Amino acid sequence: MGFRILRLVTVPDARRANHGISWKEKRIGPRHAAVWVRVDGAWRCGHIIEWVCELGRDGWECVIMADEPADAPPWQGRYIFDPASIRPRHGDTPPR
Repeated sequence: MGFRILRLVTVPDARRANHGISWKEKRIGPRHAAVWVRVDGAWRCGHIIEWVCELGRDGWECVIMADEPADAPPWQGRYIFDPASIRPRHGDTPPR
């Protein structure tokens, strides 16, 4: 019996986060700062400069600075952390 591939699974784009209320947030510096971020269907190079968790809520957000030329489309900012769309960067080859 055979099978068919109905649809290829794609990596979702990273989701932007809203800025919270600073006194209701816990902030921590990064451990592995270099990351690949999936934005508008493409992998972008960046650095996490801060992890943010709103007190009383589950999950983390990260503030990312772009490692790209100034003439590239702006995408840096605060994102909801998702390991599928924000991955550690160990080299110059983007994830598949």
